[in-house]
Amino acid sequence: MAKGVPIQGKDPLGKAKYANVTAKGDLKVQLSGNLTELFGASLSDRPPASSVSVGATFMVVGDTVVYQSNGTDWVVISE
Repeated sequence: MAKGVPIQGKDPLGKAKYANVTAKGDLKVQLSGNLTELFGASLSDRPPASSVSVGATFMVVGDTVVYQSNGTDWVVISE
């Protein structure tokens, strides 16, 4: 098995450290942040507009209507 290139990152204090990999060599990652594109099977799956980031969008899978949160309400932006 060929050796890969070690990947180095920084911890929260800025100290250099090697990244974690699995036994197979896959890089372990953790995503953070807020999803801005939400999808659901029906309109009842849409969360309250005030519970998502302003600008987040929601679409029912298989439909063409796209809703966007303004922080208070869902606004139709595409039909």
